[in-house]
Amino acid sequence: MSSLKIRRPHWRDPRLGVGVVLVAVAVALGAWTFAQADRTEPVYQASRVLTPGEPLDSSTLTLTRARLTGLSEHYLTPDTLEPGSVATRTIGARELVPAGAAGDPGSLDLRPMTVTTTAAAPLSAGSVVDVWVAAPDPETRAFADPELLARELTVRSVTEDTSVFAVGGGQAIEVLVPEELVAALLDAINSGAAVSVVPLLGSAHG
Repeated sequence: MSSLKIRRPHWRDPRLGVGVVLVAVAVALGAWTFAQADRTEPVYQASRVLTPGEPLDSSTLTLTRARLTGLSEHYLTPDTLEPGSVATRTIGARELVPAGAAGDPGSLDLRPMTVTTTAAAPLSAGSVVDVWVAAPDPETRAFADPELLARELTVRSVTEDTSVFAVGGGQAIEVLVPEELVAALLDAINSGAAVSVVPLLGSAHG
């Protein structure tokens, strides 16, 4: 009766060497994949829609983590946020804050002004609007044809106008006005001109 002899694998067996190499490659690949998946960096995102001039601090920003491979210098991080910084452009809610959207308050030449209008337009913070005014005739008090006073102003806030002089459905709209247009808008408001705010298509922010 013959017996089977089992040969022990020899260290010089090429199949054993190939197996060891394959295991080593699999372990290295798994470690690399795990490291890549966990390679995220802290970065700020807007907790709500932010408009130019609003402070960039814990009241408006949320710290999150994102994979920014090779792009970290383009976004605002705890290392690059300067104290006292403000938004220099509109930043959407939950948007990662671009580094270029943060700056010094003195770099802005905008002034917040509130206009009251009855226009039934779907406006919100961050909307972009044109402002039209129709001047009243001093004698008849009839309004002249509307004229464009300012283009592409950013809306900072919208509230219902509850003053005793408000017409039904009136809104108090705070817009950011360039300094060179402040006097003209004040003159229109003080003269009793009809002010209309017309949104640009696709300018709403969520």
